Amino acid sequence: MRTKSDIWIKVLSLGIGLAVGIVLIAKVFFELSYDSFYKDIDRVYNINTWISMQGNEKDYGQVSGAVAVGFMEEVPGVEAGTRTTFVFNGDTYLDEDGNKLSGTLVCADTCFFKVFDRPILAGDPVKALGKWGSVMVSRSFAEKMVDQVGHDGNVTPDLIGGLSSVIGKQIANEDMDGLKLTIEGVFEDFPKNGSLDYDILLSMETYGKQSTENWNGNDRYKGYVKLMPGVDPNTLADAIRKMQEAHQPLEQIEAQGSTFRYFLKPFNKMHTSDPRIRQQVILLSIVAALLILISLLNYILIVISSLVKRSKEVGVRKCYGAEGKHIYVMLTQEASIHILLSLALAAVIIFAGRGIVENLLGVPFQTLLVPKSIVAIGAVILFVLIISIVVPAELYQRIPVYAALKNYTENSRNWKLGLLGVQVLINVFLVVMMLIIGRQYLKVSHADTGYDYDNLYYISIFDGDRQAVTRAVRTLESLPEVSGVGAAYNLPFQGSNGDNVYLPDDDRELFNIADQYECSDGFYDLMGIEFMEGRAPRDSSEIVVDEKFVKKIAEFADWSDGAVGKQVFITGHDRSRGSERSYFTISGVYRSYIIGNLTGVDQRPSALFYGEIGGMSSWMPHVLFKMQPASMAKVKEALEKALEGREINIISYEEQMRAAYDDSKKMRNTMAIGSVFSLLIALLGLIGFIKDESLRRSKEMAVRKINGATTRDILGAFSIDIMKLSITAALIACIAAYFVAHKWLEQFAEKVSLNPLYFIGGAALVLMIVLGVVVLNCLRIARANPVESLKNE
Repeated sequence: MRTKSDIWIKVLSLGIGLAVGIVLIAKVFFELSYDSFYKDIDRVYNINTWISMQGNEKDYGQVSGAVAVGFMEEVPGVEAGTRTTFVFNGDTYLDEDGNKLSGTLVCADTCFFKVFDRPILAGDPVKALGKWGSVMVSRSFAEKMVDQVGHDGNVTPDLIGGLSSVIGKQIANEDMDGLKLTIEGVFEDFPKNGSLDYDILLSMETYGKQSTENWNGNDRYKGYVKLMPGVDPNTLADAIRKMQEAHQPLEQIEAQGSTFRYFLKPFNKMHTSDPRIRQQVILLSIVAALLILISLLNYILIVISSLVKRSKEVGVRKCYGAEGKHIYVMLTQEASIHILLSLALAAVIIFAGRGIVENLLGVPFQTLLVPKSIVAIGAVILFVLIISIVVPAELYQRIPVYAALKNYTENSRNWKLGLLGVQVLINVFLVVMMLIIGRQYLKVSHADTGYDYDNLYYISIFDGDRQAVTRAVRTLESLPEVSGVGAAYNLPFQGSNGDNVYLPDDDRELFNIADQYECSDGFYDLMGIEFMEGRAPRDSSEIVVDEKFVKKIAEFADWSDGAVGKQVFITGHDRSRGSERSYFTISGVYRSYIIGNLTGVDQRPSALFYGEIGGMSSWMPHVLFKMQPASMAKVKEALEKALEGREINIISYEEQMRAAYDDSKKMRNTMAIGSVFSLLIALLGLIGFIKDESLRRSKEMAVRKINGATTRDILGAFSIDIMKLSITAALIACIAAYFVAHKWLEQFAEKVSLNPLYFIGGAALVLMIVLGVVVLNCLRIARANPVESLKNE
């Protein structure tokens, strides 16, 4: 006869494992399904640029403005070509009534929807994206505009004609509210499992032709092509080279020691080919598989443990003619009920933890349920059902008929110990990985970046109002709560554009640098940037470079007497009006600092240029300052007064840095949750195993006690074999965790060392929990009256 406790342990362990496993499986296949919803996506490619400069090779995912159109017009086999580029720094837009709406905008041309097909809900995309100042908006953006009309004008969406009612209305970016953009069309939203996620498409005609028709430099555009059916991108190299020769000075570039060419990458593999995404998918798959496996092992362990209790039932059924198929039918019914109850419990857990799921995975659970995810989840549930039927059925068929007439004893202890050992292995692996991932997150989030951002805050003024920047700086300097003020074009964590370096009397392009552009005098002290040689620049003819710059230049020139006073030319900063280059004089060398973050460090040398606050030749939209968090309200009030009419958004630099490591934090939390649930499931199985062993060996233990065995002897009889097996499993788990952790850490520029303490600590924690559960459950057996165990013999 089955006990209720066995049933609920089965349901609880399977329900917990399926809940977490289903969520992680959905996330994995959500990532693997990226961009699969486009029609003919296998014919869409991203245009990449491969560059070799003085032997240093690199490829970029961006091109100049005319390149994508050139592919379409001059490379046989290309059906359509399009390009996009970002325009505004802020994502806040104002409608005609001054309501604020958030959205991501890019410039796009008339071929955009020929490459990336999305349903058009209103308007003509060719006309809309071919007209100066016109935009197309997504369904969700249009709905927000309709909602604003409904709330503010007391007009319902039905009365104003639904989404098409936004046609002809105007919006403006908050940072450039004088530029009115007219809505000429509405398109269906991009799905969440897509690399493109734009709310507003601005006609490329609005952007300057000196950029959109440019073939050289200014490679700010993402270029895409759609090939004709059957065209192999590898056969297009000669045609691409011919196109380049017609528009770009390749011979001159190659004479300077550089070469560059374009090549095509499959668009539908851009996301999954990202090393960080690959490693995330692998880790999440491992955690999901292990949790489902440990739940299934627990189920089987409980089934094996119940053989003795159910032997008479099965024996009686066989006496009445039951065959193997009848055993299968019986267990199919039981397993189906258990799985249904487990799925119901899993649904409750997922629903109750939906906020945690969205926080960890970045999207609501229902969004993860793309077709591939649903198929994968269904396959997993079917697999669990089959295993939960077949394994018990095969074991129960071995029960002899005479079990109905006498006590039946099974010899499956090795089976149960083996299953228990696998559970220990899984738990040690997860706990060790959790410790390593958690420690790595702490390292990257508190790493030495080479500059000081403690209590550092900033505001950004992107509309080009230099007087506003000046007022903000002067106001902050006058506040006693503010300890330092500076301004900059670029913030280190944002990454950097690139420009090339030349030396006097040398026509070679030597190398590419991370160009940090202008910053004010106070920037260096504010950020704690240390000068190794020289000083900050004092006028626009001077620049400062980092130590990597000096080291790199040594490959081309002898600067052994120091870099200060040497001259260089940096592309993109030509101050001359004629054909002659205007060289900069190096005034100082600063210690290199991290540009980007530790998951994507820009390894190039860097340079900083002179910037004058309020000067027309310097655009420094970011005003940085230091203060204590308690002073936030007072500082914001002062800025609002100085910059009347502007919304003041004070941003914590430290929070932005932490946000850069959100993926690592989420992975840490995912591993922690997986470890906790895995331990819980394993403990349920361990408790069941001990109870079964105590029942099976109760008479043996009674005889031992009568013959003088102590409580310690009884505990040893139960725990020694379990602990030997657990230690062996822990060693195997540590070896596996070492290789997986080593692979995962490759994505970081700075990484924790795989200290043996992580492995020892993780294994010791699991082993202590196992030993504690064994001891607590065995104490009841050791203290039991032996007469009670023998009276039924």
